[in-house]
Amino acid sequence: MGVSKNDATPFWGNGHYYTFTKEGARWDAAKDRSTAVLNGQTGYLATVTSQAENDFIYDRSFKGTPVPNDGFLGGTDVYWDGVTPDEPKAYEGQWIWQTGPEQGKVFRSAGSNTMYANWHPGGEPNNQHNQDFLQLYSSSGYWDDVDPDNRGGYITEWGNGGAEYNISFSALNHSNNQNGTEGGKPASMVISLDRDVRSDYKDHRDNKPLIDIPISF
Repeated sequence: MGVSKNDATPFWGNGHYYTFTKEGARWDAAKDRSTAVLNGQTGYLATVTSQAENDFIYDRSFKGTPVPNDGFLGGTDVYWDGVTPDEPKAYEGQWIWQTGPEQGKVFRSAGSNTMYANWHPGGEPNNQHNQDFLQLYSSSGYWDDVDPDNRGGYITEWGNGGAEYNISFSALNHSNNQNGTEGGKPASMVISLDRDVRSDYKDHRDNKPLIDIPISF
């Protein structure tokens, strides 16, 4: 039992990988299992910050296909005192992301959303019987607050808060670095990525390579 990282699929909108793991798990267990390492990155129970990201998870996170069951996400309003003293706390009615780059960010407080949220329009979250954990509905992609008991699965995400890949320039005395000469060889410089780019790192709508490399001179 564990996260289905071999089935992870990258989202063209942010370069992050996602996978829906179809297995029963309590929220805490899903959070722990989501820390599996993929391509040098530690996973986390998914956070969602845009409609496009939510749509991708709903439509493609299960081996590139729609989610088959309801699944846990990384949000909660159960009491949590944060990682640092100045970090927002979770408490009844104040929903935070407890995982990933968004850890500690409040997305709902005092009955209003403070950043992107996709609650079911039928009155969610309703805190029925003190429900404190976030799930995605397989029937619609909307969100619901639920008990931490076993769901039909969970969504794991791998990604950074900023650029997914960074490059470095090799030392100036590298054998493959050279100045250009008029009428002769062009100038060249060797650059290196901070980790491997997987062969499946592509836009799955058209199979074009997907890469995000900020370069500053």
